[in-house]
Amino acid sequence: MKIGMELFIRMHNFKQLRIVDKLNTLPNNGHMILGMIISNEKKKGTAYISCTELAKHMSVSTAAISRSLKHLREAGFIETTIDKNDRRGAIISITELGRKTMHDDCKRLEELMQKATANIPEKQLENFFSTFDMLYNGISDELTKLD
Repeated sequence: MKIGMELFIRMHNFKQLRIVDKLNTLPNNGHMILGMIISNEKKKGTAYISCTELAKHMSVSTAAISRSLKHLREAGFIETTIDKNDRRGAIISITELGRKTMHDDCKRLEELMQKATANIPEKQLENFFSTFDMLYNGISDELTKLD
């Protein structure tokens, strides 16, 4: 079996479902950013995060994060302020609209996935997620070797 092509085809087919478009949710990077702000709030008790921290956690450049932040800010999901400790940096915080949008999007996605997996035994789902995590870690390890 040519696992590389099999996996690529399945991932491509999954992407072609266009879940984000059909559920009318934020793009994945928007969810990740808002989710990280909320997670940071729960962990540290602060409802904000720096652009540098976001870039580090998402393993992307600050330029890439800045583009995503611009779209989220224009939509009213986040606010940015100048970092008092480093005037070159910005502090990103989530707005009430951002919180509501995240909540609503997660609810729609959860409802879809509950319906889509209703006929799959729980043990099979657990095995799928375990296998998927191992696959992700294996690919990640191999890609790290290429750096």
